[in-house]
Amino acid sequence: MGDVAGFTGNALNLTNQKLLNLSVDELILNSRGTVGFYGNVGQIDSSNNPIMGNDGLQAPIKFDRLVINSAGLLVLAVVVRRPDCRPII
Repeated sequence: MGDVAGFTGNALNLTNQKLLNLSVDELILNSRGTVGFYGNVGQIDSSNNPIMGNDGLQAPIKFDRLVINSAGLLVLAVVVRRPDCRPII
């Protein structure tokens, strides 16, 4: 999911645009394997440029409820740490 435009192979690729086009309150993802998040997962405009929030970060894609049921999660992203934020563990 996320910045997967151009990925090929036998997988369900949910680009940021496809995620934005979903009009559901609840998103449930089931996988016998791994669910992967690539790059920035967030809102984009029609030219595939990130939409930035007032905090300077990419605006999130929002669902009332998100459920991920998988054997594992894979996250490949650039992490930007702001000095005014502390990690939540």
